[in-house]
Amino acid sequence: MASGNQTELYLSEQVVVLCTCALSFLGSSLIILTHIIWTDLRTTPRRLLVFLSVTDWLSAVSYAFGVWSVFRTDSPECVAQGAISTFANTSSFFWTVSIAVYLYVFIVRSSQRVADSLVLLFHLVRIHAPDRVLWMLLTGKIWEFLAYLTLPVLYILIKRHIHKAVRGPSICYPIHMFFCLN
Repeated sequence: MASGNQTELYLSEQVVVLCTCALSFLGSSLIILTHIIWTDLRTTPRRLLVFLSVTDWLSAVSYAFGVWSVFRTDSPECVAQGAISTFANTSSFFWTVSIAVYLYVFIVRSSQRVADSLVLLFHLVRIHAPDRVLWMLLTGKIWEFLAYLTLPVLYILIKRHIHKAVRGPSICYPIHMFFCLN
């Protein structure tokens, strides 16, 4: 950061950020490790969760590095940390929306074949979209905004569909998903 553009970071703020980064790092690492260790749990929804966990892991590491380092100049480390955290955040929003779309198609539209075919499309968009740094910078906020609009709508539609299909106090789907709804 340039000296006129530097933000003062208090110790209490550093502690809070580093603690949340540590928790995100641990949680993401556990999800990734369970995917590696237990091959019988490698369903498509869990793989999508692992992709999200990898981006969250990267985000936690980059934020922790940024807070721990407290950059005083526009050093290469500062620029790299900013680029990595921007990429990780954009990817995190993308994978969150991808999981919502996958679950919507799988549960509401009752089409596992179509839902599974979307995974390749998700990868192609995620891999080729940030080829241009300008595109990533311009659309990072667009992905965030789309996530804020799309996620509640899709999850409400999914929950409404489930409650119409099965009337009861609590249901857990035996489709090897990673959630139960009340």
